[in-house]
Amino acid sequence: MPRTKPATVPPRRCIFCGEGGTQGNIMTEEHYWSTWIDELLPKDLKPEYIEFRAKITAKGAALAGLPLSRTRQGASNTRRFRVVCRRCNNTWMSGMDTAVIPHLTPLILGQPATLDEEAQRTVAKWVTMKMLVIENSSSMGSAPDPIFGPEVRKAFMDHRSIPAYVTIHLAPCAGPEWPKRVQRYASALTSNRTAYWDGRIKNTQSLTWGIGRLLVQVDATTQGDVAPFFARHPEHFIMSQLWPLRGGPMAWPTKPPVSDRDADSIARALNDMIRTPLVRLPPGAPNWA
Repeated sequence: MPRTKPATVPPRRCIFCGEGGTQGNIMTEEHYWSTWIDELLPKDLKPEYIEFRAKITAKGAALAGLPLSRTRQGASNTRRFRVVCRRCNNTWMSGMDTAVIPHLTPLILGQPATLDEEAQRTVAKWVTMKMLVIENSSSMGSAPDPIFGPEVRKAFMDHRSIPAYVTIHLAPCAGPEWPKRVQRYASALTSNRTAYWDGRIKNTQSLTWGIGRLLVQVDATTQGDVAPFFARHPEHFIMSQLWPLRGGPMAWPTKPPVSDRDADSIARALNDMIRTPLVRLPPGAPNWA
């Protein structure tokens, strides 16, 4: 019998410009933690990390066959994902990385610093860039599940526009568990009792990111009716708001360091909110978070 020709896999395209995957502009690997951050973090004697994925019902139970976890060799801060093209990576993205170094370095090292409004804006845009990369990264064989579409990523590339309904909080972190850790929850949520699912699988996410002695918390949604409920989360009480800007300089540290237990509570706040009557899964939406 003649051999069957394997199916052609469409080439990957850059999540920002929609191009790439060509000889003159190949797809490149973007780090969660940029190379300059890796140089600031302590080296692991036995580098390995755990990947974890779960689908949780609105009642808080894991679906059959999940959760999944696996131990991977190498440090977690060396993870890379082929989601951006060489041109974007080497031009405007590299420029944002360079611009944020003097502002983030003391925070990562646990040193005092003062961020004026322009520095705060620079950090907020850099965090947004990383959020857009992380939400478009696959994990353990699962497809990416971003809440923001290509039009938002294009606007960010062209104008550095931070999407509406995004809040960013910062805090010094004292515990040993979070210097190299990323945790993300995402779901389809609404507080509108008559709203119907618009077809986008997920519209709300929470990203908790430990970078050395710095903890970053990003809450984001595309739903204006859901955004106010983030104000009930612990980050609004034990972390400092970076975005939207509050006005005036930020003298770091602004609050006491959070513990590992605090960081865990912040990271699971969206998962906890899903199980309250404040919000719900829209009718027609998949029953998982």
